[in-house]
Amino acid sequence: MHIFFNLLISLFLLLSFTSCGGGSSSSKESNTTLPLSSNISDNNTSTENNHSTPSSIIDIPATKEEALESTEKFFSVPYPEECTLEKKNKFVYDVMHDSYLFATSTETLEYNNSTYNEPEKVLEAFRHKNDRYSFIMDSQTLLDFYTEGKNKNFGFDFFYTPVEGVSYYYFIVSYVYPNSPASNAGLKRGDIITSVNNLTISNIDETLSIYEIEDTITFQVWNTTLQQNRDVTVTKAEYSVRTVLDARILEENNQKVGYIVFQDFITQAIDELNYYFGVFKSEGVEELILDLRYNGGGEVSVANHLATLIGGEHVYGKVFEEVNFNEKYALYNFKEYFGSSNKNVLNLKRVFIIGTQSTASSSELVINALKALDNDVEVVQIGSTTFGKPYGFYPTLFCDKALLLVNVESKNSDGVGGYTNGLEPTCSANDDLFKAFGDREEASLKEALYYISNGDCNPLPTVKSKQNGSIFKAFALEKKGFKQIMTAY
Repeated sequence: MHIFFNLLISLFLLLSFTSCGGGSSSSKESNTTLPLSSNISDNNTSTENNHSTPSSIIDIPATKEEALESTEKFFSVPYPEECTLEKKNKFVYDVMHDSYLFATSTETLEYNNSTYNEPEKVLEAFRHKNDRYSFIMDSQTLLDFYTEGKNKNFGFDFFYTPVEGVSYYYFIVSYVYPNSPASNAGLKRGDIITSVNNLTISNIDETLSIYEIEDTITFQVWNTTLQQNRDVTVTKAEYSVRTVLDARILEENNQKVGYIVFQDFITQAIDELNYYFGVFKSEGVEELILDLRYNGGGEVSVANHLATLIGGEHVYGKVFEEVNFNEKYALYNFKEYFGSSNKNVLNLKRVFIIGTQSTASSSELVINALKALDNDVEVVQIGSTTFGKPYGFYPTLFCDKALLLVNVESKNSDGVGGYTNGLEPTCSANDDLFKAFGDREEASLKEALYYISNGDCNPLPTVKSKQNGSIFKAFALEKKGFKQIMTAY
């Protein structure tokens, strides 16, 4: 939807990046604009100081491209000429009164005092009460992930479960990136972590701080049968992200069913998706189950590509999404269209999509876009209600930081958007952590296969994962900032 070094990126709905520059001060680091979606507000107050009122904005760039590609400004706000705390705070404050979706309701107050000892504090103080999406992060980490397809961490994520009768928790591994340090050390989905560096997990936040601080961690692990107790030592390292965690062809109701677990909307995913969809097509797949249960979003261009691979001739040339800026920048509003012919398209009139509360942003965009009536594609959503992010950012880099502030709102061609409470499933099903991806007995996959055979949801309630007579109630960690998108530790 938007541009970043001529690359369209999106973190939910839209996450684009654009190169930006700035002044020539020797203390100033590079600025790079990264477009994302959101709505903006109007503010024409003029001031020359760095206190209670935002900078004056007189001339609005004539086009969206001009606003995002400028090396001098982000929309109408000049980049910091120096990377002092005062200049960085002022930049965030001014952007929140300019291109922020909720700019008209952003308070006009003193921000340049000891309370705000970092730009992140400015964002937290002035963010809209309904904005749980915007954040600031290290710019290099963002660039490594989106432009290079690289992570540097342990390479897995987990849920937590309270241990009955005691005041501590276990972690249950939800997914592991292939070829990551965790994968190479033998961690698998469903493994139960009972201690970290020989410490029981009595305080989740304190344990997570160990993940952030330590480069090497030893976990005590039980496998999914609760029988094998072992120590697993994992050291953080850089690895290339594999965006497809599992893919296979299943047989159901005398039909070939493609199943694919897709984790990240990054540019590197295009080749992976083309490969697996090519296999599905050559093998005559008639139904598709797209598993987005932990996919927190990413580039809009990749979301468009994926949706086009699914719908093919049913969606060619039709509206993929309508992107709306705030009233100040309403002249930038535009429509994005589905892709054109691709040899790997499946031309499906129905798709099953597995989602959970961790399914967000571009994942929800795929669901919402395909659901539009004009596309004639039935979307059967399996699992639980999704995260709820009908907005996007145009990220921008300033100094050593990246600002990802909600800038636009997305709707499908029916004008449907605003799903801040998430997208409701057609059929409810659990996320069965103790079953591997692709296991026909895994609750969400089982529900999708039931629908294929019976034409409706299973009327019988599903049960929680059960191991050795114990029912585990597992909960997803609340993720903030970049962790909403790239969820692995």
